[in-house]
Amino acid sequence: TDLRQRVLSLALRAEEYSNVLHHLEILRKQRELTPEMLLWKATALQKRGDLDGAYNTYLRVIELDPSQCEAYLELESIARGDDAADE
Repeated sequence: TDLRQRVLSLALRAEEYSNVLHHLEILRKQRELTPEMLLWKATALQKRGDLDGAYNTYLRVIELDPSQCEAYLELESIARGDDAADE
């Protein structure tokens, strides 16, 4: 699992969002995703253009861990209609 988390982190940095989502789905079947992992999922969904999925996942991150500032910022970005894919 730790190895998979490292792979996830690298895939996110390399902007390989399909791989991020694939590995997160495997992890989700093994255990509940942490707020950090859900943040990765939301980022991948947002970058792939699934803004509804990203928005709902950011909400879940905040529900689980209200200290995740990045989730609030990205929610606002989606709500404003900013094109996150260009950032």
